[in-house]
Amino acid sequence: VDDHRLVDCNLSLAKQLILAAGLHPNARRKWWPILLGLRGASQTEADYQTRLADGEEEYWELVEQADELYEAGEAATHDLYRRIDKDVYRCDRQLPMFSPHTADPECDLQLPGLQSLRRILRAHAILDPELEYAQGMADLTSPF
Repeated sequence: VDDHRLVDCNLSLAKQLILAAGLHPNARRKWWPILLGLRGASQTEADYQTRLADGEEEYWELVEQADELYEAGEAATHDLYRRIDKDVYRCDRQLPMFSPHTADPECDLQLPGLQSLRRILRAHAILDPELEYAQGMADLTSPF
């Protein structure tokens, strides 16, 4: 489905069209945030950029909280981060940003792509302490 057909329909119909026919590659940058609920279909670009900036600020605050929890030295936090690190190291290594350089987990965990994935999963564990982290979340997150 191309962007022009989707603009003239409501969100529910747009989702049905995308599910049935796929989404043209040129339209994905616009429509993925809408489909994920990050952007309203009629939201202006300026409002969307403001929301992105607010979300980025919230994300870095969560990252800082995650680092502080780790540094506090609680055993539960160390166990949680150990589980995250194990899965981050084993994520889809065929993706270029996660491709291994060595067989050493400590060294590979310094790759920028793996560091980003690790930060995202740790921040999520802080954001949603009830769900925290479950094995496989790294695989679900890594394509994005």
